[in-house]
Amino acid sequence: MELCRIKKKKVWLIYAYSHEDQEIIGFTLGKRNAKTFQNLLVKLKDITIDFYCTDLWEVFSAALPYDSHIIGKQFTKAIEGMNTCFRTRIRRLMRRTVCFSKKLKYHYAMIKLFIYHRNFNPSYIL
Repeated sequence: MELCRIKKKKVWLIYAYSHEDQEIIGFTLGKRNAKTFQNLLVKLKDITIDFYCTDLWEVFSAALPYDSHIIGKQFTKAIEGMNTCFRTRIRRLMRRTVCFSKKLKYHYAMIKLFIYHRNFNPSYIL
């Protein structure tokens, strides 16, 4: 998910989502490249993951084990819903708003707070 609209300074949010628990289990910010994805994998190294469902981005295919990697948009419906949730709930992620910050550390802190709140404070509507 893209955080900035200036081409030279784009920052991407790359995260892992557990469909069973409906929780975000790890995230990282950075350029849309293999190094940023490797940073996410380092954060996930202590978690047992049975299989990965991703889109067709070649970095995923290069870094993930072939036998536990499922590619296809039909498997990423839940994470697309999370992207929509991020965009609508955190207004500072939209570049042309009053609450947009140029400092990456503030974006990181806000995303971390949002994820914590979403993962550990269940909705009163069940």
